[in-house]
Amino acid sequence: MKMLFRANCSGVKGAKHHKAPGEDLIPYEMLQNLHKSAMKVLLRIYNGIWDGGAMPGDWKHAIILPLPKASKDLSVPGSYRPISLTSTLCKVMEKMVTNRLQWFVEGRGLLTKDQTGFRQNSTIDQIIRLQDQITKRINHREHVLGIFIDFEKAYDMLHVPTLLRKIHHLGVGGKMYAWVRDFLTDITFQVKVGAALSVRYPQENGTPQGSIISPYYSY
Repeated sequence: MKMLFRANCSGVKGAKHHKAPGEDLIPYEMLQNLHKSAMKVLLRIYNGIWDGGAMPGDWKHAIILPLPKASKDLSVPGSYRPISLTSTLCKVMEKMVTNRLQWFVEGRGLLTKDQTGFRQNSTIDQIIRLQDQITKRINHREHVLGIFIDFEKAYDMLHVPTLLRKIHHLGVGGKMYAWVRDFLTDITFQVKVGAALSVRYPQENGTPQGSIISPYYSY
């Protein structure tokens, strides 16, 4: 799969303001106000990473902020919601790669029509379908059974080697596959509480928390 990132750099233009930066402290506002010559340099960096198939190690490092959930026992680790701060430079590239991956899987019809979450078509379609089934059954004096499943820690528990085999089996190869494999390899994180930082830990499983591309891996 061949692709070069082009001068429009939509990942920069579409970034939201007032988002906390990663360890490098580079905010989106800085990237959005780059001079055209600086933007060209950034694009050359992205294309170099794409061609080489390897990202800077710092881009795969996250600072985790544990935020307490309402009405939970704060002495229990599961009572906190993790917020992951990563490099905005990496997030911009993630956005561009995600757009390309989305075009690839949608164009080849690799996803079931019943999957609507995190896709261009709205999840409202599924709600309308459910409502239609309920209405029909009620009109015919029949019963309706609905089963709703919430997979806890779905992204955290994803087995990366199995994921890579599945992606390759779907036909994702070349530079796209090399980028995905590198993106999911040698991920590290630190937990920050107040001004204190933990030691650096490797992420042994799962996809990066908060990554825009992670939902596509879960399909």
